[in-house]
Amino acid sequence: HDNRLTSLPGSIGEMSGLQGLQLRHNSLMNLPSIIGKLSSLRYLHLGHNYLTALPATIGNLSELRRLYLHDNSLESLPARIAYLSRLEKLCLEGNRLTSIPESIGKLAELRCLHLQHNYLENLPAAIARLSRLEKLHLEDNHLISLPHTVGNLAGLESLYLHNNRLTSLPATVAKLLRLERLHLEGNCLVSLPKMIGNLPALRRLQLEHNRLVSVPASIQNLSRIGKLRLDLPPNIG
Repeated sequence: HDNRLTSLPGSIGEMSGLQGLQLRHNSLMNLPSIIGKLSSLRYLHLGHNYLTALPATIGNLSELRRLYLHDNSLESLPARIAYLSRLEKLCLEGNRLTSIPESIGKLAELRCLHLQHNYLENLPAAIARLSRLEKLHLEDNHLISLPHTVGNLAGLESLYLHNNRLTSLPATVAKLLRLERLHLEGNCLVSLPKMIGNLPALRRLQLEHNRLVSVPASIQNLSRIGKLRLDLPPNIG
């Protein structure tokens, strides 16, 4: 890493025993399809490059646990990313993504998903199939709504949604019984789900800089809350 590589040699595909590959902070604009032959790879770091697309063969990296693609110029993801069946962490922040493929729901082992600092306006309903997901970063996008299926993310502990364009939340958010951190500041929320107080594990709730004029009575049930922010935006009050 920390070189000026603009491409990778085709011979890299012959390194079949390679388990970790760090290529961050280079000048890569594309990946050769041959990278799909690195069948033992568990860790691939491609952050801080100039990638605009990924080869479909990346789905052949069946042993991959961690994939870092942050701070590139990716505009879309190949559907075959769903074949990374052992992936636990996927970092895609700081790209140009406007959508996520439905196939992402097949990443059954995924525990941490970073999608912040993109251009997402919505999420696929299939994201709810990520039953082991613990951390979901969606801050600094263009989200206007969430799928109601988000309530099926039973293992979710942290949900970051600040600085989007949300006007409401699906009532199913109240089903996230393991949720400890919920960041909603900097949206356009005018109301909250009536049963938001039914989140027994919630310790931090940030709601500042929205358009709320009231909060549900159930919020008093958040017995574990350690930090609650309801500041008004600077142009109100």
